[in-house]
Amino acid sequence: MKTILTLCLLAFASRLSAQTDIAPPPPPPPPPPPKCDTGGPTLSFAEEMPQFPGGQEAFTRYLQTNIHYPDSAKKYGREGTVYVYFEVRKDGTIQNVKCQKGVPKAPDLCDEAIRVVAAMPNWKPGVMDGKPVTVSMTIPLKFSLH
Repeated sequence: MKTILTLCLLAFASRLSAQTDIAPPPPPPPPPPPKCDTGGPTLSFAEEMPQFPGGQEAFTRYLQTNIHYPDSAKKYGREGTVYVYFEVRKDGTIQNVKCQKGVPKAPDLCDEAIRVVAAMPNWKPGVMDGKPVTVSMTIPLKFSLH
């Protein structure tokens, strides 16, 4: 019996030492790099701020031509200023359009403001240290029935 116990202990000990000689598994590979440029940080200002193509007058014309006062807001006499946040990316595209502040009881005014801003043509991007950068913008859009 002692011999069997001794043999079992020896077998267990040899197994244990064999297991400790095994190298630990290699660490997992690093995650792959992003497949596209994430745009870098979003700045709230730049040395050269983004510009609508054609300048301020063209921007005003674009808004006047493209904003359509929602019928439901007209029906209930809803007026006010909607503040729309968006980002002008390094390539001039408009992204992340959101209604920052709307008119109480008139969500359709926010919807219309978002629609028009999201549909804008590409802007001239902002520039910082001679390189294009992503810049966040907030614009007020006034809805008035008069």
